[in-house]
Amino acid sequence: MYPKWLIVLAIEIVLSAGQLPILDSRCYLENGGSAENFIVSEDIRVDSVIGQLKINGDPSPNGNINLSLRERDRNAPVAIDPGTKDLILTSKLDKEGELGPASVYVNVVCDRKHSDGIPSFIIPVNIRVQDVNDNNPKWIGAPYTINLSEVTVKGTRILQGARAVDADQPGPYSTVEYQVLPGPFSDYVDFVNPLEGTLQLKKSLDYEQLKNFTVKLRAQDQGNPPKFSDTFLRVFITDADDQNPKFKYDSYTSEFPPLGKIGRLRIYPESIRAWDQDDGLQAEIRYSINPSPESRYFSINPKTGDIDLITSFEVQKTTLVLKATQVDNKDRYALATLTIMRAGSSNGGVVGGGGGGKYEENIRNEQTVRNDQIAGTSSTNVNIDRTPKIQFIQPKYEARVREDVPAGARLIALPTNKPSERYLQYTILDKAQNEIFEIGQFGEVILKKALDYEKAIRHVFRVMASDGISNATCQVIIDVLNVNEWDPRFRQPYYRFRFPSRDVMNISTPMALGKIEAADGDRGENINFNLRGQYASHFVIDPNGVIWLKDPLEGFIKKELSLIATATDSGQRTTTVPVTLVMEAETSQAHFPSLFSLVAAVFIIFVFVVILISIFIFKRKSSQVHSNLPSSMQSSAGLVSQEKRLMNGHMIDSTQEQLNFLHAGSNLSPGASSIAATIDAQAQTLGALARSGYRGRFYTQPPQNDDIEKDSISNSETTTTRDMNRATDPRNKKLSWQHEEFQKNDVSGSLDLNGSTENNLIVYF
Repeated sequence: MYPKWLIVLAIEIVLSAGQLPILDSRCYLENGGSAENFIVSEDIRVDSVIGQLKINGDPSPNGNINLSLRERDRNAPVAIDPGTKDLILTSKLDKEGELGPASVYVNVVCDRKHSDGIPSFIIPVNIRVQDVNDNNPKWIGAPYTINLSEVTVKGTRILQGARAVDADQPGPYSTVEYQVLPGPFSDYVDFVNPLEGTLQLKKSLDYEQLKNFTVKLRAQDQGNPPKFSDTFLRVFITDADDQNPKFKYDSYTSEFPPLGKIGRLRIYPESIRAWDQDDGLQAEIRYSINPSPESRYFSINPKTGDIDLITSFEVQKTTLVLKATQVDNKDRYALATLTIMRAGSSNGGVVGGGGGGKYEENIRNEQTVRNDQIAGTSSTNVNIDRTPKIQFIQPKYEARVREDVPAGARLIALPTNKPSERYLQYTILDKAQNEIFEIGQFGEVILKKALDYEKAIRHVFRVMASDGISNATCQVIIDVLNVNEWDPRFRQPYYRFRFPSRDVMNISTPMALGKIEAADGDRGENINFNLRGQYASHFVIDPNGVIWLKDPLEGFIKKELSLIATATDSGQRTTTVPVTLVMEAETSQAHFPSLFSLVAAVFIIFVFVVILISIFIFKRKSSQVHSNLPSSMQSSAGLVSQEKRLMNGHMIDSTQEQLNFLHAGSNLSPGASSIAATIDAQAQTLGALARSGYRGRFYTQPPQNDDIEKDSISNSETTTTRDMNRATDPRNKKLSWQHEEFQKNDVSGSLDLNGSTENNLIVYF
């Protein structure tokens, strides 16, 4: 047995081994990984604890490990709190990388204490920064200033460059929404789409009422709460030529110089003056006198409006129509009347005399007075009507108006010889035009409904004026001027044309590839086409929209070419559409002249095969029928002869014989077997005839079981008995295998072969 001291020593060694660790796990990660990962928000404050390193061991001064950062990571924005496993933030983090790093990667060095010769452990630490909504959207190019014409149509996109950028990472924190903040003029503009910085006009402008305005714009992200920035949009309204000139007074008066003298007229209530109502334009005005019989006696200064009598003539009163026209737009003008009377006339003075009679009527009345005086007749006996009837200054008025003139605009004035009377009534005699135009209280034509050049290019109607005593009519012609308000529109949203590649490699003349079509809603517009793109120089498009290949495409690797087709009308409105040209490889169909030739060839081959098959089937059936008939049953016509043969002293029909001997017993003698074989061959021949078209000559009637008892051939060892007198047996009936014409033949019966009835085989046709 072992010594006692040896046993005690072994026990002590075992106990000592149980107290020591089997493996030193210091500087290993607790989770068994190879690196540490932390996720922190970018708004974490400096000196905050990012996290605790999950490293086995005690880093305290009395512990068993030392933790530190690698030498090259000493400038990192993190540090290890001495004596702990805490990772401390030493500088700010920023996901956008502006105020600090967007991520941190350092190496932690772990040393085991009291373990000489063991190398340090390197533990990678990855710190990822999480984005927060810490940036406000920033406007680019703000504030904004634009100029708008007062005739800008509602819905027009007036600003497309408004844009704000959020520096946060892509997502809801960087998605910017736009809005117009409530304010005094916020109803004039708005954003087309909250996610796009495109502004559109919501309300019509009028320079005479509003010359500029400012609105406040806001851009905010989708954070919670959102971050936002504000800016301003200042809009300056420019005046447009949408107003006619205007005289200070609608009517003026004056008096003639003493009879026989000429010179400048004195105008009441003040000198003639007119101005452009478009304050922003203030177009220069030119004065003139509308042609009339009296106008040749007067002249007017086109710039000042001063009027001179250049030729003296005898008349008590006359009326001139004055016209003030814009120099830059002959369609913009105003009218006024000037009534000229002689001093002391019956109208009671010059100032405010008003009225103004017809020139011809006054001359006629004065001549009547003079004639009466010459004849010695008192002028008081002559009844002269001094009250003029109402009359338009011109029998016809014409004006040209743009189709985009808004409703409510005054188009043209219709002056009468009673401009100072306010109780005149005007009526448009055409009911259809009455829905589009109306006449104001001063005789001006007012637009009630917007014009449309595409529906009507001219409006003609008559206007009646009434003063309660007399009526007058005139014709008004309004010519509508076309305004380019429609963009060209393509028939298809995109075009794709295919062509064989072999056709475009070597061409000598331009080759048509396809046609695009576009239309314009404006009447009479001519559309011009143009191609743009990388390979547009190889193609050309004609005025009809046909795309032509003018240069060969030899050496091109691409199978698809993308172009942009542009349609432009006369007003420089453009629309584009993508055009794709696909080059296809040559297929086997190119070896055939055409699809029609291929179909024709297949059809001819098919007909030829059908004819051959039909001829083969016909010959096959004919040869089969003739080969199966015995010589005694074939005739020149190919029919079975009805020859009768003699059997045991009796004449029997050959067909009847064949049908009566259709079956035999299983034990036939050699003689009977020979007869049965002959009968069986003849029966097969008859069946073939029946199937080949002779069913009209033979028909079947199955025999009744009660009428046939011994329809068989019997065999014995020595004798074969045949009963030839079946017609006399009352139990048997004649089998009707023949047609009626054969039943007329003198056949008294059929053969009956007596024998065994156990193995009978009956065949019916």
